[in-house]
Amino acid sequence: MYKVEEQTEESINISPNDPDVSFKHIGWLAGLIVVPLIVIGIAVPFVPKQKKPTYKINTNTVASLPSPAPEVYIATAVLASATGDVQVQRNQIWSKANGEEKVSKDDVVKTGDNSNATILFGSGSLIRVDANSQIALTDYAKDGESWIIKINQIVGRTWNRVQKLVGSSVYEVNTPTAVATVRGTAFGVDADPTKSAFTVDEGTVSAKLVDTKSPERKIISEIKIEKHQQAEVTLQKVEEIKLAIAEKRPVAEIVRVRPTEKLPEWIEEHKREIIREAPKIEKLKIEMSESAKPRFDIPDATSSRPSGTSIGTREPTPTPYTKIEQKTENKIEEKIEERIELRPTPTPFLKVEKKVELRPTPTPTSSTSPAIKIDTESFNR
Repeated sequence: MYKVEEQTEESINISPNDPDVSFKHIGWLAGLIVVPLIVIGIAVPFVPKQKKPTYKINTNTVASLPSPAPEVYIATAVLASATGDVQVQRNQIWSKANGEEKVSKDDVVKTGDNSNATILFGSGSLIRVDANSQIALTDYAKDGESWIIKINQIVGRTWNRVQKLVGSSVYEVNTPTAVATVRGTAFGVDADPTKSAFTVDEGTVSAKLVDTKSPERKIISEIKIEKHQQAEVTLQKVEEIKLAIAEKRPVAEIVRVRPTEKLPEWIEEHKREIIREAPKIEKLKIEMSESAKPRFDIPDATSSRPSGTSIGTREPTPTPYTKIEQKTENKIEEKIEERIELRPTPTPFLKVEKKVELRPTPTPTSSTSPAIKIDTESFNR
């Protein structure tokens, strides 16, 4: 038993030999220790956790590298040949063509008497412009692998040889009365302000008849012209079709598609000219395919020129983008060189054979031993 001796008001001395100390006092001391621990255990879950600090990056103050601009390419055709009086209008200015000039969107080409011209497109298609004709390149662009070629044939005759189109490519010839669309064919167009005639040598031509009196040239009907067929669309036929549609009558017989046994002479002449110009055309095709390869215009941070305005083979102005690339490549090369131990290239092991002198083997010399004389007479005795 323990004895509790009261020494002072502030101190309690417990003696282990005092029998008067009861379990009551021990329980009281234990309570002083256990109760605070229980209170702390209950209160801890309700203490709000301290949130981790979050940091926001101000992107307005972080320097960013300029990214390369998308592919920049302006499609241009080539005036492969110009015979006689051929002129090209560019930016409302007419100039005489001598051949191999570039033709772009919105340019106009016209020919005089006894004249003709060949325009070669980047897709490989071409158009032959006959004498006393005029055409305008209303739309000409390259979108990935697709080519957009739209021609307005104002007056005259043209021979079109269209390569097989891929993707969303378009080849159109607009005339005063119809729009001819193809996917890969050879056909001729004879147009004037009152009519349009289509003659197909290969493939199929879709001729869409348009309302010439509507500003948007609304399509009112469509006819298919197959190989070795011909069709003529006049202003009078267009008006008849409009009336038939209004009265809900069939329109198939208004514009008739008839077979043609022989191509017109002017088409045959253009086909012969294309054969004669084939070597030159093939050479131009190679040159155009090289120039049509994708080029990227890297924006110049020190220049005020807007991105995407440079065309051609101009070397890009060095920019922070290119400098950082060069520095990074140099550092990588330096690290690689440090890790590579330059050891001398071991020379191939050469097996040295020991020279063996082949000496002739000495022939044994016959030694003359002393002759032994046998006395045979003694045996006889």
